[in-house]
Amino acid sequence: MFKLLVVMLSLVATASSVAAPSSADLPTRKYLNLAAIKTMVAAAEAEAKKQNVEVTICIVDESGNLLFLQKADAASLNTIQFAQRKARHAAFYRAPSKSGADAMKKGDVEVLAFPDFFPNQGGLPIQVDGQTLGGIAARDTSQAGGAWLSGGEIAIILLLIIAGIALSFQRASRRMHDVETIDRQGSEPVQVHIRMPAGELKLSGGASKLMDADFDYDEAEGKPEISYHVSSGRGQLDVTQPGRKFHIGPSHNRWDLSFANNIAIQLKVEMGAGQGELKVGELSLSTLEINMGAGQFTADLTGNWKKDLEADIRGGVGHAIILLPEDVGVRVHATGGIGSISSGGLKRDGDEYVNEMYGKSPVTLRLDVSGGVGNIELRPTPRAQ
Repeated sequence: MFKLLVVMLSLVATASSVAAPSSADLPTRKYLNLAAIKTMVAAAEAEAKKQNVEVTICIVDESGNLLFLQKADAASLNTIQFAQRKARHAAFYRAPSKSGADAMKKGDVEVLAFPDFFPNQGGLPIQVDGQTLGGIAARDTSQAGGAWLSGGEIAIILLLIIAGIALSFQRASRRMHDVETIDRQGSEPVQVHIRMPAGELKLSGGASKLMDADFDYDEAEGKPEISYHVSSGRGQLDVTQPGRKFHIGPSHNRWDLSFANNIAIQLKVEMGAGQGELKVGELSLSTLEINMGAGQFTADLTGNWKKDLEADIRGGVGHAIILLPEDVGVRVHATGGIGSISSGGLKRDGDEYVNEMYGKSPVTLRLDVSGGVGNIELRPTPRAQ
C-alpha cells in the first residue's frame, strides 16, 4: 500500500512538472451553439408558417446528443423517436438517412447491424468546410401518408443549416460605409456580374454614370470589391466581396447599386443568403441571369421595354417574386425543382406560360425559370405611372 502511494505521488509530481500546452497547440473546431440553434429554429418556424405547414424538428450534435426537439401539435407521438433516429443517423454517418434506405433497396441488409443506422429518408447532416456539426430532421405533418422530406421540409432544413452555421462563427465587427462611382469609359455593351455572399441587395436604374454604388457592411464581411476594365470597346464590371460565405442574423451588409438607363447591359446576379430587390425594367438590358440563394427575392421587370430580353432565373431556398409587365409580350419556360412555381394567371401554352400580349407586341421578354427548393411566384403587374 505504501509503495502504491509513493508511485501515485511520483506520477502527480511528474504531471505537475509538465508544461500545459499553449492555445496554439490545441485544435479548434466549429460547433452549433445556443444562439445558432435558436436562430435555426426561428428560421424554420417562419418558413413553416409561410408555407402553412406544421413540422416536427429535431437537431442533434455530431455525437448524436439531442440539442433541440419540437413536435408540432398535429404530429403523432411516434414522430419524436423517428425524428431523433433520423437526425442521429445523419450525424453519425455524415450522410442523409436516405442513403441508408437506398442501401436497403439494393439488398444490403448488413447495414441493419450498424449502430444507430436508420434506413429511412428525412435526416440530413449539418456540414461546413468538410466538418459534420450534427444532424437534423424535419417532418411536414400535413402530408397524406406522413411522407418525409417534402419540398417544404427541404427548404426549412436548408434554412436551418445556413442560419445555424452563420451564427456559430459570428463575431463583433465595426460598421463600414463606402461610396463608389464607375464611368463606362466609352464602352458598350457592358457585362455586369454581381456576387453578393449575404445581406441585402437593392438594384435599380437612374444613375448618371455607368454605376453608382453605396455600401454599408461589417468589417468582418470584407470590403466589397469593384473591378472594371474595357477590352475592344466592351466593358466588364464585377462587384463581389471576400470574407465569410454564410451570414444570417444581425448582419449589416447592404448594397445599393444603381445603373445608367441608356447603357446596354448584360446583367448577372448571384445571391447568397439574405434579401434582394431588383428593379431592372428601366435598364437597357439584353440578357439577365439571376441565381438566387436563401431568403427573400423580388425581381421587378415592369418598365418601358424597347428591345427583347432573354432571362434565366434559377431558384434557391426561400421565396422569390417576379413582377412581369402586362404591356409587352412575355413567355416563360418554367421547370420545377423540389419547390413550386406559381404561374400567376399566365396562360399555359404547351410547356410554357404566356401573357395576353405575347405575339402581339414588338417586344418580347423570354424567361427560363427553374425552381429550387423554395417557391417562385410569377406575378403580372401593371406598370407604375
